[in-house]
Amino acid sequence: MNATKKIYTVKEVADLLGISRITVFRWIKSGKLKANMVGGSYVISVENLPHHLMGGLPEEGKAEIRKAVALALKEYGETFRALAKE
Repeated sequence: MNATKKIYTVKEVADLLGISRITVFRWIKSGKLKANMVGGSYVISVENLPHHLMGGLPEEGKAEIRKAVALALKEYGETFRALAKE
């Protein structure tokens, strides 16, 4: 995150958090993310960004998630495929 930047666009917030712009719009609409309308576009103040998400997930966390998903697929892959067909 740019420490000198004070205001972010919806696209910039989506890119920073690794989520879609639609998700950012949903968060704004639901009140989960505070934003202001400027010239027909939403802008988000740096103070309103979810700081605990700004750093992203550490590599150890990502590796742990990948390991858990691989294990679940190995153990329950056939079940997942059967459920997907329903």
